[in-house]
Amino acid sequence: MPAPELSSSSECTTRTNALQGGDIYGTTYSVEGFYTNPAAINNFDQRITHILNMHKNALLGNQPWSEL
Repeated sequence: MPAPELSSSSECTTRTNALQGGDIYGTTYSVEGFYTNPAAINNFDQRITHILNMHKNALLGNQPWSEL
C-alpha cells in the first residue's frame, strides 16, 4: 500500500520518521546508515527476532508474538 500523499507542508511537520526524530538507530547510524550499515541492519534484525520470538508479554498469555 503506497503512503498517502500530503496536501500541505504543515502536514509534514506533524509526521516524523522515527529515524529523523531521535530514534536510537537514527542517532547511532544516521538515516542513511540505518539502511546501509551492516551493523545497523544486524542490530535491527536481532531486535525484530527478539520481539517476535523471545519477548513474552504477560498481558498476552506469556506467548511471543510469533505464536499469537
